[in-house]
Amino acid sequence: MKISIHIKTCFTAFFVIFFSSTAAQGHEPPIVGDPEDATWKIYTNTSHVQCMTLSHDGNTLWVGTNGGLEQRDAETGQLIRLFTKLDGLPDNDVRSLLSDGNGGIWIGTGGGLAHLSDDEKWRVYNTKNSGLPSNYVQSLLSDGNNGIWIGAATQWSHGVGLGLVRFCNDGTWTAYDTNNSGLPDNDINSLLSDDNGGIWVGTFYGLAHISNDGTWTVYDKDNSGLPSDYVRSLLLDGNGGIWIGTTDDGLAHLSDDGKWEVYTQSNSKMPGNSISALLSDGNGGIWIGTEGSGLAHLTFGRKTEIIQNIEDNTVKEEIREGSRAAIIIAAGSTSPRHNKFWYATEYLTSQVIYSMFYNRGYDHSELYYLSPKAWADFNGDGRGDDIVNAPVTAAQLGKGEKERDLTVEDVRKAFEWAKSKGTLTQPFFLYFVDHGQPGKLMLTRFDALEGETLAAMMDDYQQATGNQVVVILEACYSGSLIPFLSGPDRVIIASSRGYETSIYDQRGLISFSAALYKNIAGSSLKQAFDYARETIKYDYGFSGVTPQLDDNGDGVADDLDGFFLADRIGINGTWGEQDASLAIEAMGRNTSVNTGEGLTLEARVNATGAVKKVWAVVRPPNPQVEYDELGTPIMRNPTFTLSDNDGDGTYSGQFSQFPCAGDYTVSFFVNDYKNNAAVSSAITVTAQGGEACPAPDTDNNPPDPHENKVTTAIYASRDIYYSGDTITIEVKNEGTGFFDQYTALGIPGGTLLFITEENRFTPDILPWSSTPRMDNIPVRIMSLPLLFEIPKGTYWAYNLLVPAGANIFEVTDQWIFESTSFTVE
Repeated sequence: MKISIHIKTCFTAFFVIFFSSTAAQGHEPPIVGDPEDATWKIYTNTSHVQCMTLSHDGNTLWVGTNGGLEQRDAETGQLIRLFTKLDGLPDNDVRSLLSDGNGGIWIGTGGGLAHLSDDEKWRVYNTKNSGLPSNYVQSLLSDGNNGIWIGAATQWSHGVGLGLVRFCNDGTWTAYDTNNSGLPDNDINSLLSDDNGGIWVGTFYGLAHISNDGTWTVYDKDNSGLPSDYVRSLLLDGNGGIWIGTTDDGLAHLSDDGKWEVYTQSNSKMPGNSISALLSDGNGGIWIGTEGSGLAHLTFGRKTEIIQNIEDNTVKEEIREGSRAAIIIAAGSTSPRHNKFWYATEYLTSQVIYSMFYNRGYDHSELYYLSPKAWADFNGDGRGDDIVNAPVTAAQLGKGEKERDLTVEDVRKAFEWAKSKGTLTQPFFLYFVDHGQPGKLMLTRFDALEGETLAAMMDDYQQATGNQVVVILEACYSGSLIPFLSGPDRVIIASSRGYETSIYDQRGLISFSAALYKNIAGSSLKQAFDYARETIKYDYGFSGVTPQLDDNGDGVADDLDGFFLADRIGINGTWGEQDASLAIEAMGRNTSVNTGEGLTLEARVNATGAVKKVWAVVRPPNPQVEYDELGTPIMRNPTFTLSDNDGDGTYSGQFSQFPCAGDYTVSFFVNDYKNNAAVSSAITVTAQGGEACPAPDTDNNPPDPHENKVTTAIYASRDIYYSGDTITIEVKNEGTGFFDQYTALGIPGGTLLFITEENRFTPDILPWSSTPRMDNIPVRIMSLPLLFEIPKGTYWAYNLLVPAGANIFEVTDQWIFESTSFTVE
């Protein structure tokens, strides 16, 4: 039941004025969310927190307590200064606060009204020197015209409630109560604009709302979901609803569609049920002041905001109620001496991959982040975000535990965490970033996660949960793990073929993962993968790196893949659109220049936030690439900074010279102050005349497969075979790499037949299919009784190993070859 009362026209005018002043304060309202999507941080305090407000510039959080006025840092919550009666307050019992818009603050106390200017000058108003009818000031509100509204409430030692009082900028005082307005009660604890020309009023006997047409509506615990009639504090939720702080009965939320939600100590991490103050943090969260239980901060996961922008109810329900899980592994030692790519690994895993999952609706509790560093920043604000789950968390680091590198056991424990999540409504994701070697992922320089070991973990996980699995590997030679990891209900994505090094440039801004992230919103894995592969080849200019995808379980990444699972799976679905908040585009197309001369290059930046840096990277012909001890390429490409001199979003810069002839690839980059980054498509600058650029230095090339001591041997059981004998041929491959195996039989007369399985021959060049890895044990490839007449003469048996997935004629320098002969008499 709702109670409706019409209010006088003169009172309606006040609410219209108040709405305009509140909107001018410029603080973003919080976004209401699911209780299970909430994150709480508690700041204990011996004083009752009774009110809060932000300074006009947003840098200071003012906190009113029953022990004085606290000045705190708005970002960290750290106490800067405490003001008491000794400093000029009329009373230490601070009941209400209001920024004056000029760097000062209004303070309502149990002993009068005070104003503290930005130059720390005090002025006090009370019943003796002003028109204030009572010294007990419970609530304050700007009237939009340099005046304020004052709500008075009952305090037993100070008398009864006195309703509303307006203190105008001309020095006049006007009082409103239940006799001359539609107020349901004269004990007014809080006032709030509804952003539509009306106002919310929190009283001792319920919550009242007056619309801009003067209609009053009253809510109480008997006619609504309000848990208590004693309303202490109010705050808009940014979606047409309102937060309501009550005395002794928790925090309530009334949505714009009339639904109620109540947070208490019994169903949340609320530190206390008496809510005395509420304030938006400007980023979708709420500061909550409690009486006797300190200060709390409530935030909601990204999925809460996502839901507001989606119309499909099925998708909204999946985001809200679905279950997800993902493991992110940032491998490698944090010591620059042992891992020159840690900065790229850290950036990709935290600010690209973790953010990608979070921005797609994953809660923090659904992400398990493995990193040798306890500190990680996923939102680009420069502060640690407590997202590392193992091996050492930020909390453990604070208690003196030392950081350490990852181990295989850490990965095994992560899988146990994933199993504990049970059956999911979305596929389980495993994302690895750092070094790789053929057939294994390097957790450190010396400790590897073998492909067979990881495959066993995945088998165990799927047997326990029945979930689909997506594995994405950002590592050199990562394609060599596909035969190990592929299987039913699995998508395996690798950043490179089994014999290729992956690309990392500009600390990860140029990488497979960065390109994948660029197109993941609204796309299936197949679409995002295809985009990333094309980006690497054409935009980044790395034609020798080819990402791989297998989703049909055959262990081979080819054109048949992508249509079984990957085209139906996205990261938490395929809803949404690409983030267009930061983009950069090269201005002008391919051009030419004379060698030895410079060139001015331009790019256009579109950004919703402030741009921090714009720069370009020039990749010369035959680039000089260095490799670390694990075979990862280190780019040494020249860069130069671009500037926007007239503020129109066009950035330009001069590259001093193109020293030798050939095609140079130029890519443009932009960073904003939240550490978001964007990369342009590349353009080509052709330098003409002069000598051609020298070939790359071969002194520091990728590791030679032969250096891994991979060997092959092929042998026949006898040198000479006669009628009735059985020709037996075996192959033994040894080593740690992963290679495709081609086995052939040369017949007298020059015919060559390839053996695809035991005793199966074909004239086509096909690999041996039944032994797709280094088994280190003899494998029989031929066992043929001489029960019929075959050509007599010398036979040759050949075995060839080439890097996994490679065209055998393109990698002749990496062949591992052995042959043997026998005679048939």
